[in-house]
Amino acid sequence: MAGQALLFPSSPEVPWIEREGDANFRLAHVAGKLAGGLSVQPLGQWFGGRVVGTGGVRAVAVAPEFRGRGIARALVRASLIELHQAGVPLSTLYPATHLVYRRMGYELAGVRTGYRLPTHALPAGGRELAVVELGRTRDAALESCYAERARRTNGQLERNDLLWQRVLDPLGAGETYAYAVVGDGVEAYVVFNQSRLAGSFRGTIMARDLVVRSRRGALAVLGLLAEHRSVIDSVEWFGAPQEPLLLLLDNPAHSVIARQDWMLRLVDVAGAFAARGYAPGVTGEVHLEVSDDVLPWNQDRFVLSVAQGRGAVRRGGEGRIRVDVRALASIYTGYGSPEELQAVGGIAGPREDLALLGALFAGPAPWMPDMF
Repeated sequence: MAGQALLFPSSPEVPWIEREGDANFRLAHVAGKLAGGLSVQPLGQWFGGRVVGTGGVRAVAVAPEFRGRGIARALVRASLIELHQAGVPLSTLYPATHLVYRRMGYELAGVRTGYRLPTHALPAGGRELAVVELGRTRDAALESCYAERARRTNGQLERNDLLWQRVLDPLGAGETYAYAVVGDGVEAYVVFNQSRLAGSFRGTIMARDLVVRSRRGALAVLGLLAEHRSVIDSVEWFGAPQEPLLLLLDNPAHSVIARQDWMLRLVDVAGAFAARGYAPGVTGEVHLEVSDDVLPWNQDRFVLSVAQGRGAVRRGGEGRIRVDVRALASIYTGYGSPEELQAVGGIAGPREDLALLGALFAGPAPWMPDMF
């Protein structure tokens, strides 16, 4: 069903369902026949330097003869209720269609941006640090390097076993290579596949994961990729919307080859506010009146007080800012500012209150390299 609905691999030789985990599937039946299903992966997502629990909704599929009956909406709503009961304040997904998920309270909240760079534009050398080959298994040093990058951004996932497996041992991608730059711990690493260009003896590198935490680590890993230029024409990777690696290039002759927006849903407004981090130097208090016609526990007034990088939440207050839960999702991640969203609806309030709300949630643009 997922193969037909989402073009997922349907061959038993590509065992993505086994990797997904039976416990994560939720199914819908009509008159005893399987009509649809989805997977909810237990994940975390970094915001303001802290991990917030999220349910990663994936593989939402409905059989063609049952489409248009609200089955996908029923599956998603039931999953949101289950997440709330489990104390998970967020839900995140990549939409195949936006309308269904917007009706369920999801909104655009971050991006996945793909880049392509000719290998001749990569800086050669930069071998101040040792480069070592890695296996296909994750280790604590690799996770620590990834976590440090994730901590200083917004939107990165706290990967579970499935997502690490998709990086280090992807299905159907051919031989996977992994290298780490070692100095003060792992200062950078790259995991990639190579593919030959059609009708050519030359090829391209697709970096499945490219993580750096220092300038010298970045130069070393870029130098490693540059050493492939005798047979590789270009390198592709998924990076930040304002990619800092491009600042290290004399001639950043890159192209953006993909942009995919992901959506986020505040399952529990109060819990989500309290769980994330905030900029240490920002303090303030905002009074919100939230509308949510899907999850009734979010339909309320809230007061958010921020100080020393933490948020405290209580119900009540003056409701000076009126905001629907979709617009609030975009503000929560830093994807959209209150002032910008006011122009298209979804939020209203005094100018000074909107400015303070924006300042509380300001930070690095939300993005992630993972597709799930």
